[in-house]
Amino acid sequence: MAFNLENTHTPAHNQLKKWDVDRMLKKEITLFGNSFKNKKKEAFYTELNVLLKAGLTLKDSLQLIIHEQKKSSDKMLMQDLLDQIVAGRNFSDAIKKQKAFSQYEFHSIQIGERTGTLDHVFSELGSFYQRKNQQRRTIIGALSYPVIVLSTALVAIVFMLKFVVPMFENIFKQNNTELPWLTKMIIAAADALEKYFLIALLLIVEIIIFFKMSKNKIWYQKIMSSFCLKVPFVGEFIRKVRIAQFTQAINLLTSAKVPLLNGIQLTKKMIDYYPLQVGLESIEKDILLGKSFYESLASSIKKWRY
Repeated sequence: MAFNLENTHTPAHNQLKKWDVDRMLKKEITLFGNSFKNKKKEAFYTELNVLLKAGLTLKDSLQLIIHEQKKSSDKMLMQDLLDQIVAGRNFSDAIKKQKAFSQYEFHSIQIGERTGTLDHVFSELGSFYQRKNQQRRTIIGALSYPVIVLSTALVAIVFMLKFVVPMFENIFKQNNTELPWLTKMIIAAADALEKYFLIALLLIVEIIIFFKMSKNKIWYQKIMSSFCLKVPFVGEFIRKVRIAQFTQAINLLTSAKVPLLNGIQLTKKMIDYYPLQVGLESIEKDILLGKSFYESLASSIKKWRY
C-alpha cells in the first residue's frame, strides 16, 4: 500500500475552506506546460525512496503511486514512466523523455542506476525539492504583502485616470479656469494610456516572447545572470541557491564513488546556470593541470562575483 504523504492529520479549524490570500499566492498555477511541479516532485521522490527502502521494486512502487494520483495528467505521466520500464528501458531514460523532468533529475537518477544507490538518489532529490519549496514559500511570504499593496495602488491609479481626472477637467472647463500644470500632465498621461494601451500591451507580449526564445542563448544567459547577481539581496540569494545545488550534486556523485573530475563534468550537465558552468570549466582545467580541488575552487570564486 502506498504512502499518501499529503493525507496528514490537521486540526479541524485548519480544514475550513476560506478565502486565504496567502494560500492563493503560494499555490502553484500552471497556464502553459506541465503541471508536475516542485510540490508534487517532492512527494514523488520521497515516496519512491520510502517504497524502495521497504523492499518494493521500482515497477511496483510506480504502480502504487499511480493508484493514488488524483489528476488524470499526473496519472498519465506516471503510467508512461511505468510502461517504458516494463518495455525494458531504464528509469533515467524514461525520465529524459518527459518534459516535466530536468537534466538534474535525469543525471542524478542515471548515477543512482549505475551505482545501485537509487533509493539514496530519490532521498536526495526529495530533500532537494523540499528545500526549493521552502525557499519559494519564504520568498512569496516576504513579497505577498508588497505585491498586494502595489496591485491595489495600480488599480486605484487607473481608476483615477479613467474616471476621476476627467470629472475635474470638466469642472475646470465649466468655470473657465485654466488647469494647473500638474493636472494637465495627469490628463495627458490618461489620454496616452487609453490611446496606446493596445500598442503597449503588444510590445510587452513581444518582449516576453523574445526573452522566451532567447533564454537558451549564451549571450542572454550571460547578461541576465550578471544582472541578477548584481541586484541587492536577490543576487546573494541566487548565488547561495546555486552553490547549494553544486555542493549537493558533488556530494551525490562522490558518495556514488564517481571520480572528482567526472563529477565536475557531470555537474555542468546537471545544473544549467551560466556562471556556475564557467566556474566549473575553470576548475576542470586547473585540476587537469595538477592543482588541487580547493585551489582551483578558490581561483574561480571571482567568476561568481562578476
